[in-house]
Amino acid sequence: MMYIQTRRREMKSPFSSLWSNSFLFFSLHFPLNLNCQTKWKRKEPNHLEDLNSGASSSSTPLHGGHYKGGDKQQKGNDFEVLLSTPQYNPLEVEKEKPTHLEDSIHGASSSSASPHSGDFGRRTKKSKEKGYEVFMSFRGSDTRKGFVDYLYTSFVDAGVHVYRDAEIRVGAKINLDLFSVISQTKISIVIISENFASSIWCLKELAHILECRRSKGQLVLPIYYKVKPSQLKHLTRQFRNAIHAHKRKMGEMVVNNWIEALREVTSVKGWESEEFGHEGKLVREVVDEVMIKLNGTKRIMSLIDNNEVGTKKPKAKACEVFLSFRGEDTREGFTSYLYTILVDAGIHVFMEDDELRVGEQIGSKLFGSIMQSKIAIPIILEDYASSQWCLRELVLMLDCMKNEGQKVFPVFYKVEVPHVRNSGGRYKVAFDKWKKKLGEKVVEEWKEALREVCSLRGWQSEKDENGYEGALVKTIVEEVRSELYGTSQLIKELMGIDERVEQITSWIDVKFNDTRIVGIWGNIGVGKTTLARVLYNKLSIHFKHLSFVANIRETSLHKGIECLQRQLIDDKLRSPNDVSIDKISVIKSQFMNKKVLVLLDDIDAITDFNALIGDISWVKAGSIVIVTTRNKKFIDEAKVDHKYEVNKLTLNESLILFSRHAFQKDYPIKGYEILSHSIVSITAGLPLALKVIGSCLYEQSRGVWNNISKKLMEVPHQQVQEMLRICYEELDDMEQQFFLDIACFLIGSSKQSPTYMWDACGFFPRNGIEVLSRMSLIEIDEDDKLRMHDQLRDLGQKIVHLENPKEPQERSRLWKYEEAAYVLDSNKGTCKIEALRFDEYGYKRSYKGEQFKELAHLRYLQVCGGNFIGDFQNLLPQLRWLQWERCPSNFEAANFHPKKLVVLNLSWSEISEDWGGWDPLKMATQLKVLNLTGCLSLRSTPDLSAFESLEILILEECENLEMIHHSIMLIKSLISLNVNGCRRLEELPIRIGRMEQLRELLINDTAIREIPISKGDLMKLEILCASWCPQLAQLPESIGSLKLLTQLDLSHSEIDKLPESMDSLESLTQLDLSYSYVEELPHSMGSLELLTQLDLSHSGIRKFPESMGSLVSLIQLDLSYLGIEELPEPIGSLKKLETLNAFNCALLAHIHSSIGNLTSSSLLNLRKCHKLAKLPNSIDSLVSLQRLLLRGCLLLKEIPDSIGKLVSLIELDLKSTSIVELPQSIEKLQNLRILDIRGTHITELPGAMLTPRIFKH
Repeated sequence: MMYIQTRRREMKSPFSSLWSNSFLFFSLHFPLNLNCQTKWKRKEPNHLEDLNSGASSSSTPLHGGHYKGGDKQQKGNDFEVLLSTPQYNPLEVEKEKPTHLEDSIHGASSSSASPHSGDFGRRTKKSKEKGYEVFMSFRGSDTRKGFVDYLYTSFVDAGVHVYRDAEIRVGAKINLDLFSVISQTKISIVIISENFASSIWCLKELAHILECRRSKGQLVLPIYYKVKPSQLKHLTRQFRNAIHAHKRKMGEMVVNNWIEALREVTSVKGWESEEFGHEGKLVREVVDEVMIKLNGTKRIMSLIDNNEVGTKKPKAKACEVFLSFRGEDTREGFTSYLYTILVDAGIHVFMEDDELRVGEQIGSKLFGSIMQSKIAIPIILEDYASSQWCLRELVLMLDCMKNEGQKVFPVFYKVEVPHVRNSGGRYKVAFDKWKKKLGEKVVEEWKEALREVCSLRGWQSEKDENGYEGALVKTIVEEVRSELYGTSQLIKELMGIDERVEQITSWIDVKFNDTRIVGIWGNIGVGKTTLARVLYNKLSIHFKHLSFVANIRETSLHKGIECLQRQLIDDKLRSPNDVSIDKISVIKSQFMNKKVLVLLDDIDAITDFNALIGDISWVKAGSIVIVTTRNKKFIDEAKVDHKYEVNKLTLNESLILFSRHAFQKDYPIKGYEILSHSIVSITAGLPLALKVIGSCLYEQSRGVWNNISKKLMEVPHQQVQEMLRICYEELDDMEQQFFLDIACFLIGSSKQSPTYMWDACGFFPRNGIEVLSRMSLIEIDEDDKLRMHDQLRDLGQKIVHLENPKEPQERSRLWKYEEAAYVLDSNKGTCKIEALRFDEYGYKRSYKGEQFKELAHLRYLQVCGGNFIGDFQNLLPQLRWLQWERCPSNFEAANFHPKKLVVLNLSWSEISEDWGGWDPLKMATQLKVLNLTGCLSLRSTPDLSAFESLEILILEECENLEMIHHSIMLIKSLISLNVNGCRRLEELPIRIGRMEQLRELLINDTAIREIPISKGDLMKLEILCASWCPQLAQLPESIGSLKLLTQLDLSHSEIDKLPESMDSLESLTQLDLSYSYVEELPHSMGSLELLTQLDLSHSGIRKFPESMGSLVSLIQLDLSYLGIEELPEPIGSLKKLETLNAFNCALLAHIHSSIGNLTSSSLLNLRKCHKLAKLPNSIDSLVSLQRLLLRGCLLLKEIPDSIGKLVSLIELDLKSTSIVELPQSIEKLQNLRILDIRGTHITELPGAMLTPRIFKH
């Protein structure tokens, strides 16, 4: 759907009589795909053999993430270019018998050993006219599975239609069809290796290639792979011997022609692999050169998924992946290519240089890179053990895996796993040497590390992907991306989401002067919240005032509507004020005459709706309220403007969604089709059930599949909870306990805090959390908080309730106030109770010691207000978590000594540093988390010396805190210190720099004047946030010593100059200088090669250093409200930049043509750049650009004629510019949805934009 805003009185159109409003949206139906060549993965054994051969032959664009047409078309041996993804209909599974070009040439079998055979790699359908673009000639035995496969795979990924024979040739006859293929290609790449001349096939191909060069002007690009051109030209030994052997068989005349061909090719410009060293770089250069030759410019393939609306790209971190390898063995080949493809995938990789390996200990840079990486990939080969560095790194990786949750994915490169595991062969020789030099203890540790790594999931280069290394690298990169970023949950959960969102937005966007209520309703588990969340995210960019209120039905039931009203107020005020007056009046006063977007999720009572929103006439026109509900009656009572019923998924959609979770593909793998169909038919199109059951079955044995399928068949139709319970029962006991704890108490809690409790109870929380997340039973949001679908929450609470429906004291967990109060007040507590919660309803109650007498196994206790009274001698011996929010200033309990406490939350309490509870709590020497948020009576922190194991100290919003007690320096284990919002705090402890374990220091909105660190201090610090610090005027020069710092926030500060030592922050990924007084960036900034986000908006910066172009990893750059006069040439070097925001740069008059190099950019915001009169023509190279915003560029009179090349453009905002005419090429923007030309001088549109074929009114 495309919307054009225009002025009725000036528009010349045959449809002008249809317009009745001053502004109107034209609805232009364009295809939903983003006009990029979608590449279909090659046909692999056991996985893609079941592609449906009876699909529709019409080519239809992608919709909603599943395939709706566009299957392959064949005519003889000529394959067509794939312009849209081929349809896979998983409900009609048939075996396909493809016709292969190789079969006719070589007589090869249709099932080749090569993963690329038959379909020539990833299936890309070629038009009859286009044919193959590139032909690759090479000596198979030399390079087929290594360099050639790297190059071939890269060509395919770049969208080049490349021919590479799939079989090792036998015999000397070349079918004329192969000569025909060579003749039709535009470019031939000849890879000349040591044994090239020994192949009659290669020589015949070369002779024909050079004949095509002479007669047809075909481009020939030779690559000399580990040989020199001079060796070929002068026929040195290996080439001369091969030629002499051919003379005896083929005759002198034929061979002389080949000799001339060999000499002729040396006169053609090409590449020598040994000059590059790293083959990954060579492959990249060859592909780039071919792109230029084919298209006149680099063809950038931007694979944009139309579903990714309103989702955030995962934030890149420094050193996400650490590559460990023995340099001299694989650096130039396999490792180089793996590194290159990982980097091209946007992954930050550390590949160590041998120079860093000095002495016998791992240096700080290597140590830090291994420690902070999320994934380590040791590349293990025959001589791996001969490097003590490799072995030391392996031990450290495995240690990080056990203690830090790092993933280790080994690659066994040309070596057998049993050989490594048993330390045989060269491993034995190496270990004998190390034993003499370093001793038996060290060697045994290394051997154990090798045995352990052999038990991990990884890859074997000679077995996986049939030995084809290019394909193996792609598999590894896909696995790494999946592990790092996952797939957008919003997209996984709903099929066809684009159509649904677009239908709803078409109701909303018809006029801007209405306030709308949109009601989304449907049965449980059909995806209402997911759809609403995507819609909310998509619309949110148009609103300044927003609020997302989740789980209203549940929260209202247990915490009361006031809790939700407080959230709605907090979202607007951005502060945790507890407004005690009539909440609805406060809500109205805060939103009065403001354009707001509100999402009320899972609401079913009109009384709750009225208490939150009520009559919406008091909000500004253009506001939108979205509600989701199971209750159709509520939809009528709330008088919603638009009703949308979310129906269940079709069988086809269901199978795709299920397969995404069960197989990580859009279809079942071979052998699991029938089982998958059976399970999908039982789940009745419910996304939640499909997602959870699919995740539960991922990588499980057939026996588990059969067992779960059998159990599902016994579940009554559409009983979602019973389906989900089957997956719950697949968890082990420990994982079930985690699930129940989260369902009953911990939704919304930080992921880290519960792990302390579970760890103290003898569980293994990291593994358990990972399992629950992988099985889709929980989610972890962007703020690292635990989330759970309401159906899964209800399931967990039901399981606990059924432990004893009639006697709450016989259950393990009590979270409802009335049941918990009943048990305590009647002294019926039992040792079965492990967790209790008393919410706001118990604010004034007292908790007596004798009431806890029988609660010997209580490990979690949450109370709000109230007080503990009486004697607690020997009570609560197993308590690990005490959450006592709003506790009073007086402490009345005697002998209150929870010695095993690890989490203590006293948020929003009236306690001071002299509170009587501190002394008895000092016995909690195992305490890990102390949360004192909002304790307004604190002037100083208490003496913390007893809490020697403390790791997290939260003092946020302690507005009267003036001092941190010096005892904090005795806590050697502290990882995080949060003093955000402590507005009276002027200084940090003078020796804070000696806190060796500190990783996070948050001092936002404080009166702190300096950060007292010296060189060598805080070596593990990763996050430093110091925004809104009005007294902080400078950073210490020693900040450069923070080698592991990844995030630095200096926004809204008084800092006016950055220290030159900034260049040493080699791990920095995020830097925020917005609203600061910084006027100049140091030249050394260019050294921040890992920086991905840079916010300079509203700062004093007026120009950029030349070195800015060296920020090669930058993804987001915000220059809003700067006094800059140009976007200089270095900006064009930021090849990974996705978002460039120059909003309201009122002096900006010139944009350098280098901006055309930003081929990854999806957003260019130049709104209100009043002096900008012209856009550079190079803007047409921004092939990934989706939004071009030029509103308010008053001097802008035209846009480049070539704008039609912006094939991905969705929104073009020209409002309030001086543009008179749109170029004709705008008709080519097939993905354009929004064109705003209000306030311009445009009087007519190009004719094709108003043809009846695409016009709707």
